[in-house]
Order: sequence, then C-alpha cells, then structure tokens
Amino acid sequence: MNDGFSASPGKDSILEVVISNAGGTLAGVVKDRQDQPVPAGRIALLPEHSRRNNPYLVRTGVAIEKGEYTIETIPPGEYTAIAFPDEEQFTPAFLRDLQSVEKYERYGQPVHIGATAVTRLDLTVAPANAQ
Repeated sequence: MNDGFSASPGKDSILEVVISNAGGTLAGVVKDRQDQPVPAGRIALLPEHSRRNNPYLVRTGVAIEKGEYTIETIPPGEYTAIAFPDEEQFTPAFLRDLQSVEKYERYGQPVHIGATAVTRLDLTVAPANAQ
C-alpha cells in the first residue's frame, strides 16, 4: 500500500492479498478556540509519514450543524487529525493537497485508528492564517 509491488523476472515471488472491510471510524466535535462548536468545520486525516505516498489514505470530512463529524472506513493505523474553520480557503481541493495541509500539521492531534473501532476525538481548529 505504501510503495507498490515489484517482482524480478525469472524469480518466484509470493504475493499475499488480504481484502477486508474492517476499517475504523473517527468521530467527534470540531470546536473553535473559545471551545464553541464549528458547524461546517473541515477535517483532514493524514496517515503517518511512511504511508503518505498513497493519496487514498488521506481522509477528509465536514462537520454538521453542532460541529459533529464522522469519518468512516479508515484503514487501521496511525494518523494526525487536523481541523480547519469554515472558511472559503479550506476547500475540498485544499484538504486533498498534502503539501498545503502539512503546513498545519503542528495544530493537529495524533490518533490511532483500530479495525472496526470507533475512536472519539474532539478537535480545535487551526488558525486560518497559519503557515
């Protein structure tokens, strides 16, 4: 999943494929710096550095009216969850741009996602002008 697969010609290789829908779920509330819920707050979930070559492991979400969010079917592993305010600059395209989101990583929180587990994590939004 991280770097792909390759085999040498003329050499026997074993490829074990495991298919599972045992992803985890991350849920919580996005809050502002005054501890108030942020409706439509944005969330980016970044996998650990060694797994960031796979863009499908980056997950995003948007909070609903009381700042509540749920991101489902997350592959188990270590992540950093970052919340953003409901502002125009934090579009879905921005949340998928790894280099842009990584600039805010210091405002995120580490989180472990387990298979079939629901992990609860309340997040405080990063400053909109942080770089």
